[in-house]
Amino acid sequence: MNGILTGACTRILFDKKIRSEADTATRMSYALSPATPPLEAAQWLEGFLQGSGLLLLHNNVLWNLLDAWVDGLAYEPTFRETLPMLRRTFSRFPAPERERMLGLAKQGQVVERVMEVVDYEEEGREGGSGEEVVDWGRVWNLI
Repeated sequence: MNGILTGACTRILFDKKIRSEADTATRMSYALSPATPPLEAAQWLEGFLQGSGLLLLHNNVLWNLLDAWVDGLAYEPTFRETLPMLRRTFSRFPAPERERMLGLAKQGQVVERVMEVVDYEEEGREGGSGEEVVDWGRVWNLI
């Protein structure tokens, strides 16, 4: 099935309130899962975001799904193949939307990271998982 068409249909059903936020998040999660080839996932995302990226700016659940997918994609050998499609998708958004997305990308996961900081402060210990850190501002600028 065509990823662009599937993503666009998912977005239309969400916008018309035929699909709930939870159902849309589930569909996005499946579309962007590691089992989906990155190019197919990028096509789905292109269809889903066609017209406006404001949905991502106002919906933390969907933003976090996208953020996690891009995070995993950075380590995929197909990242360079997927990058032009992502660039095309995001270049269609107005500059203010892209700037806000860049700010969110630099933050990473919107809700979970804030909760982690609170948890560490409450427990009186320092955070830090020892994981490799990706400079998402730099990756976002590539898009």
